[in-house]
Amino acid sequence: MLSDEDIALNLKELQAWVSEIASGYEGSHLKSLGNTLKPLSGKPCDSEKCAKTFDYLTKDLSPESCGTARGCLAASDLYMDLAILYQDVPPENLDFVQEMIDKNADLWQKLLDHPFCLQMGQGTASLKGFRRYMVQNYLYLYGFFLYRCGLYSQMKDWHQIRREAVRRVGSSMSSVQAHRETCIRDADLNVSEKDMDSAEPEKATQEYLNLLKSVVDAGDQTDLHVVVMPCILLLPQIYHHIAKRLVEKFPRDPDLPSSPFYRLWIRSNAAWGNEDRHRNAVNKVLNNSAQSQDQQVVDRWNKLLRTGCLMEIGFFNLGLIE
Repeated sequence: MLSDEDIALNLKELQAWVSEIASGYEGSHLKSLGNTLKPLSGKPCDSEKCAKTFDYLTKDLSPESCGTARGCLAASDLYMDLAILYQDVPPENLDFVQEMIDKNADLWQKLLDHPFCLQMGQGTASLKGFRRYMVQNYLYLYGFFLYRCGLYSQMKDWHQIRREAVRRVGSSMSSVQAHRETCIRDADLNVSEKDMDSAEPEKATQEYLNLLKSVVDAGDQTDLHVVVMPCILLLPQIYHHIAKRLVEKFPRDPDLPSSPFYRLWIRSNAAWGNEDRHRNAVNKVLNNSAQSQDQQVVDRWNKLLRTGCLMEIGFFNLGLIE
């Protein structure tokens, strides 16, 4: 259960965020969530009521409303951990993210223009490939969750662990479960529990997890933030851009809303807004690093981002099968 202090910190911004997402859905039940949060804003609230509100939020975003694994993770984990805490980043500090994107512009653009995403927008993507992508996404998130737990095993500050671990680990676990349920319950994906439990990481997934493991083993949380930038920390920058362009480029026809690509990927990711909030959050983490003035460290961050982009491209490639 979240503490009253957590609620006071998060509630106002959370309400605004829910309103942003709801505006991207026609007739969405997320609109009712905004109304649920509104009377709580600016008022003391007991822990039980707050816990129910956040429980409602988690259920409302997954799995149907925000079916992608990264969408769920960003909703429950990134936003709560970073964007709220670091939303007031001075403009003069907003440099690391753009610098790294500029230095890796070729791969960044390949992510934005990936053929698997274009096929989803056209409705021509392979359902078999999409199912493969979603199952591997589950395995990636499961591994990410385990590695995140590993970070806390290396911490020595009990107060930091107590302050962060329950919320972060709990929300990450909920995201993994939400994605698992999406794969099993969605009529188009229709993956059995047995198949989910027996699934093994493919080469692209295992390489991604190996990269995470190497960063976690080194014990540098800032490096971990950098390496997952393409898939998680800058989800609005990458996934939102891709999905929004797909919605704008390909006219909506009567069959599109029923497409699993639209329901589980395009719709949820196109609804994200306020990219600066997440950008600022990442920049805040990097600027606050004691190593941010060390050019060798900055060079390492650039290499890590480039490797992360390559991993993400490899992940999209999982969907490119007939």
